[in-house]
Amino acid sequence: LRADAGIVITASHNPYDDNGIKFFRHDGYKLEDTIEQQIENLVFSGEIDHVRPTAGEIGKAVRIDDALGRYVEFAKRSFPRGQTLEGVTIVVDCGHGAAYKSTPCVLRELGANVIVCGNRPDGTNINAGCGSMHPEQMCHWVQEHHAHIGIAHDGDADRVLLALLPLAVLAVRVALAAPALLVVLGVLVVRVVLVVLLVLVVLVVLVVLVVLVVLVVLVVLVVLVVL
Repeated sequence: LRADAGIVITASHNPYDDNGIKFFRHDGYKLEDTIEQQIENLVFSGEIDHVRPTAGEIGKAVRIDDALGRYVEFAKRSFPRGQTLEGVTIVVDCGHGAAYKSTPCVLRELGANVIVCGNRPDGTNINAGCGSMHPEQMCHWVQEHHAHIGIAHDGDADRVLLALLPLAVLAVRVALAAPALLVVLGVLVVRVVLVVLLVLVVLVVLVVLVVLVVLVVLVVLVVLVVL
């Protein structure tokens, strides 16, 4: 959206009555703690009261109707091109929070069979007995529906817990180990190549030495014959 900053009203993983304001920079990352502290000091000290806009000078809020669609497309672009989640069953506990629409939508559009809970926010039930702080229901549903994986968000969806079935755990471990295995195989191949090259060098040196010895012998024979 090319915005200069962002503001989120959130209690993170806490109950709704702990709501506060979280600031974001123009690049989408949170402000540093030192800057947030400076903002708090300015607000609570009253230093900015004389420049703070009021009434008609405040401006207005405009709803971006396609914000969800934009975010879904952005999230999908992070998934490897040409791959899908077809055949994968995923349980998602949205914690009655910010991701109650976006996460199921992204996963479904990538082809997954999605089973959703914690997707009925009413303003007060966020993080209440659900989500990443209470993953018991998500874990139960993973077993009940024989899902491949379970995902539990907290209220503002900046953290996630995963639950895997045993076979899924094995598959994930193999997938995570694949890069390391490739590195090991690469090192072995390099070592074999180096050994082969060393053997070839030794053979070439031996051939050269044999040729030199033969030449010396021939020279000696020629000298003896001449004399």
